[in-house]
Amino acid sequence: VLMEATASAAYAGDLAQAVVLGARGAMVVPLTELDHFRAAAMRAAAAYFAGDHERATPLLAEAILRAERVEDPGPLIWAADFASMAGRAEDSLQYATRAVRIAREQALLSVLPLALQKQTSALIAHGRFGLAYATAQEGVRLASDSGHHWGVSWNLANLARLDALRGQEHQARTHAGQALQLASFSGAAMLVSFAEWALGLLDLTLGRASEATDRLLALSAPDRPRVHPVIALGSIPDLIEAAARSGRREETLDRLTRYADWARRSPSPAGLSLLARCRALTGEGNERQHFETALTSNPGPSPFEQARTELLYGEWLRRDREPREARPHLRKASELFRQLATAPWEGRADAELRATGETARRRDPSTLDQLTPQELQIAGLVAAGMTNRQIATQLYLSPRTIDYHLRKVFSKLEVASRTELAHIGVPPSESA
Repeated sequence: VLMEATASAAYAGDLAQAVVLGARGAMVVPLTELDHFRAAAMRAAAAYFAGDHERATPLLAEAILRAERVEDPGPLIWAADFASMAGRAEDSLQYATRAVRIAREQALLSVLPLALQKQTSALIAHGRFGLAYATAQEGVRLASDSGHHWGVSWNLANLARLDALRGQEHQARTHAGQALQLASFSGAAMLVSFAEWALGLLDLTLGRASEATDRLLALSAPDRPRVHPVIALGSIPDLIEAAARSGRREETLDRLTRYADWARRSPSPAGLSLLARCRALTGEGNERQHFETALTSNPGPSPFEQARTELLYGEWLRRDREPREARPHLRKASELFRQLATAPWEGRADAELRATGETARRRDPSTLDQLTPQELQIAGLVAAGMTNRQIATQLYLSPRTIDYHLRKVFSKLEVASRTELAHIGVPPSESA
């Protein structure tokens, strides 16, 4: 009960209460292996939400290790969160995928949408946007069927984020609006802030830098009601880019100070990479050195964030009259954005590349780009060797529906058999 209360306080944005509850829960004497995980998780949550990242780092690692010994999707969802907090994206995907698998096997339909939401977030961090979209769509469908509003809202928010990064304005606003409507009933400040963040990203993606600055400034304001402190902090790099593009850098200096304080105490190298990029964009110190630091962080941020840093560095070099040095960074950005199917960002990189005097290569769309997210998910399961009936059972769809989608996959990819499909490089589905 204390663990659930801690999670509720964290989602509501009352981190002080989450710290108190977490510390109280950690005092309960554990009896089972699951209890030992819970106690470790509560200690880690209390330290992390208190901002004591030096103490939180080994506690997060202990909780993640203890999650290995349980076969319960709930703790595995927590472990995926903790791995993300610790900057271990690979582990986050591993635990989220394991939670999804166990929830499927045990038909835990009240837990599965939450596991899918966590898997979506991990797939986004890995740059696997197509599979992430299909996973979130499945989460919405399953949660809607069972009246699981919490699962619906979080999966909708993930869809809104992916729509925003791809410049799909109508879909992004629809999904974000639906998530916000559901959040108005639950009182989850974290969900409200996450959906608002997606809308700020949409403005930034579509080149509306001043509108993005306004929205993200409000989102990161420390005294605004219902703003979640964790989401507010995470949105600061996007705010700083928007403000730099709209000539309003001075309005973000207090946010940069707050982000720098967190990044220095955080265990995440990705956070330090984004901090270096922010410092370059605000003109703090040696801009070139900050960009180089951002690009050499190990492990670095997500593929999408890496592409943005390459793009921003290339733009800075071109404006500093160094077109030859700018080109490799802009080429890398363009290629990464192409792989992620984020057309507006790819277009921006290509426009910068043309401005250096080099013609961007004509985009050669992969045949896989023709597949819808659900078709891509089904194709990945077929490539993994699953039968239509097994896929139907796993995705809670009818075999006839799977057969319909698979016929469309074969037609679009111009293949005639499952064997051919397995040999054309379809990425494996994390649901397998």
